[in-house]
Amino acid sequence: MKNESIDRDIASFVSEHLRNNRRLRKWEEHHARIERALTTRAHGVFRWVDCQFKALASCPQSEDLLEQLLDSLPQTLDETYERMLGNIPLTSKDYAQRMFNPKRKLKDIDAYQQVCPGFTELDIDPGTSALPRQDEFELAEYAARYWPAHFEDCNHDPLANNQVLRLFKSKQGFFENWVTIWNVDDKAQNREIPAPLYYASFLGLHSTVSGLLDDANRSAISSSGENRITAHLMQEKNADVNAQGGMYGNALQAASALGHEHIVKLLLQKGANINAIAAEVGPYRTALQAASAEGHETIVDLLLREGANVNAKAGSPGNALWTASYRGHERIIKLLLENGADVNAQSEEYGNPLQAASIGGHNKIIELLLEKGADIHAQGGVHGNALQAATYRRHDKTVELLLEKGADVKGENNPWVTDSISLSLSLAVMKGMEGVIRAFIDTSGMEIDSRDENGESPLSLAAKAGHKGVVKMFLGTGKVHVDSRDMNGRTPLSLAAEFGHMAVVTIFLNTGKVDVDAECACGLTVLQFANFNGNSDIEELLIARGALIPLDFYGLKGLFSE
Repeated sequence: MKNESIDRDIASFVSEHLRNNRRLRKWEEHHARIERALTTRAHGVFRWVDCQFKALASCPQSEDLLEQLLDSLPQTLDETYERMLGNIPLTSKDYAQRMFNPKRKLKDIDAYQQVCPGFTELDIDPGTSALPRQDEFELAEYAARYWPAHFEDCNHDPLANNQVLRLFKSKQGFFENWVTIWNVDDKAQNREIPAPLYYASFLGLHSTVSGLLDDANRSAISSSGENRITAHLMQEKNADVNAQGGMYGNALQAASALGHEHIVKLLLQKGANINAIAAEVGPYRTALQAASAEGHETIVDLLLREGANVNAKAGSPGNALWTASYRGHERIIKLLLENGADVNAQSEEYGNPLQAASIGGHNKIIELLLEKGADIHAQGGVHGNALQAATYRRHDKTVELLLEKGADVKGENNPWVTDSISLSLSLAVMKGMEGVIRAFIDTSGMEIDSRDENGESPLSLAAKAGHKGVVKMFLGTGKVHVDSRDMNGRTPLSLAAEFGHMAVVTIFLNTGKVDVDAECACGLTVLQFANFNGNSDIEELLIARGALIPLDFYGLKGLFSE
């Protein structure tokens, strides 16, 4: 950060502080020396400079002591903090850890700075209300949100481990306060707060999980009679290894989903139910589902070796193979299949693993599943089958692959299709997926002039949706009936005029093959469809291309004017 501009700013900051801080006036004749030393050693860090002011203020007024202080300035901000912590009097260390505990409140304002010198700032404004407001708790929210990250940087320091365990075991509501301020698990905060063991597993706090479980076990062993009942209730509340709660349902599933292998091992050693099915709250229902979806291969392997049911079905995703296929975790899929996963198992809502891979557009996974016996024609789920899922999600290459592998594009085995038109083709047309449509035409040789239950052809659907590229593609094949009619007698040109697609109308007119005066079943012409829907530019184009103005249609001739 060091540069001339920042050095000038720091020099100004030092100079102003030396002039205005009454506790530094004792060094007035040495201001130039102090300013030079601090500016040179700051390396662009204002906080470092501010901390040295505190040391200068507490230094006895002696030129020799001043020289010693300036010659031994800490090199970094971290070193500065270490010195400040070391300067806390031994008798004050316990107070410094809990200086704002209401039961141990310090009465004297200066006592706060004496107990924890350099780490506190006092700003007294008698004109300001002392009543707290929600927007004044920025430090509380920061602390609640980021303490796990800072704790991780402590490298398993015993003191830090002990502090965290005390937080999680607190009987004074400190744990609940933390979760209320910042719930790492569920930002909606609309459900009962899960047990501390769940959060410790969620965050991967091995020593905390171990401490909670060991304490619960000791309480259960040492207690008897009425005390045993109390201990059992406390264990169930705080450290029941199979307790339900939280977005992931239980501690084992949370640790599995978030990749905390050491926590998973510990929970299993302490009796966690490896096949427990969580309440339908979060994205997964079993630990194996969660680990498979999140790509934690070593945890999947551990769970399988410890007896997890590889084909357990729970919730919308179904089984672990479905979630792994949806996410595209090839190595985990192979591991699951090696352990007996059913390649054709159907989920409640989303079909089989092949459909899951098609939804995600994971072509390598699709090939792997097909090699292992996946049924490419299997029906089920909201998308119907793998081909329709890939089409719906706009995965052109996946559609091509499925067609190459023999996917049923014509819908012979598809109960969702009521006529000869393919639902996959209909989806592709309505979404304007030119690449997919080209794959259907080139790969399958399907009949592209078929009709759906409404009598609409693929060309009609493209015209209604305004996809001019798709319209051109169909016309270019020479295999479509340009004036095909739906159940209401509307032609593709009528639909384009009705829905205001000027570019598509122009394409049809330029073919010279459309009936510009085609009437629907109720007698409305293309021109009237354009007029009734306020598409005046299309109306003018049709008239210019020779469309006849009806002499009378239920008195409607007054709607037209030259």
